[in-house]
Amino acid sequence: MALENSHLFENLKVDIKECKKAAEDLLESRAKLEAALVSMTDNVFISDAQVKFFDFNDAFATFHKFKNKDECSKFFAESADILDVFMADETPVSMDMWAVPWALWGERVTYAEYTPLRRKNTEETWAESYSFSTIRDKDDSIVWSVG
Repeated sequence: MALENSHLFENLKVDIKECKKAAEDLLESRAKLEAALVSMTDNVFISDAQVKFFDFNDAFATFHKFKNKDECSKFFAESADILDVFMADETPVSMDMWAVPWALWGERVTYAEYTPLRRKNTEETWAESYSFSTIRDKDDSIVWSVG
């Protein structure tokens, strides 16, 4: 009986090697993404379909007046507690018109201008222009936004 099932273990060894290689490839891919984000001077965010920031770079945190990435808000819903966003004519912009929801609706926008942005805790203001789009899966469903 043991000899009859020995071929199962051989297949298992191959599967484990394939899994290990896939895990190594995934880690390498993640390291490349992280290196690209770190090296960019433009602020970049990636959010998932639940509007949670999946990743963003140090420039994004700094631009939005955070001390570092750890302090930066990771959930879009918290942004309204931290920032006020306005159009050029000082009209407040509702959260559903911010860059992340637009992208998750399937919009691709270049230079959506918000001016000013204002940190509620410090009253600091600055202008921003966002470009953003969606990332879709193989079934054409929106899974992420990037800006």
